[in-house]
Amino acid sequence: PLVDGASKYLISESVLDSELQAGSLQIAALLTLVGTAVLVITSAIAWFVLRRMFGPLGRLAGATEAVAAGTLDIKIDGEARKDEIGTMSRALSGFRDSLISQRELEAKAKAAQAAEEEGRRSRTEQQQREAETLSAVVGALGEGLTRMARGDLAYQIHEPFPAALEGLRHNFNASVDQLAEALTAISRNS
Repeated sequence: PLVDGASKYLISESVLDSELQAGSLQIAALLTLVGTAVLVITSAIAWFVLRRMFGPLGRLAGATEAVAAGTLDIKIDGEARKDEIGTMSRALSGFRDSLISQRELEAKAKAAQAAEEEGRRSRTEQQQREAETLSAVVGALGEGLTRMARGDLAYQIHEPFPAALEGLRHNFNASVDQLAEALTAISRNS
């Protein structure tokens, strides 16, 4: 308002509606553009932050699933981090290393068990061969003693015995020879 002495005057300017609406549309378009830019920038920042926060967790979850499934030759990311993800990565890495050690020990135990079983089987076969050899030696000596009991003093065991028992064969044959000579001498003297 304009005051001139005792009178008051109101000065107004007339503006067309189209001029007012054009200005409002420009302001609305500018606000829409600014709002869209802020939304895009905020979304990009949120995407980056979420990816930075949850990306390592996703990789750690994948590594955990792989270790749980028995895949122990994977690399676990994040062990050098100083936060909770680093702590979980180091724990998972330690767990994986323990599983690797356990598998190695199990493999060594199986190999030792297989070697022990092979040794046991070999010893059993050796004992069986020795029993068969001893049975053959006892059979040959039994045949010789049976023939001696029937009066056959010319019988000799010709088939060689194993080296450890060969002396027994020679002693048997020598004993039969000496007995035959003694009986021959007795019969001459009678």
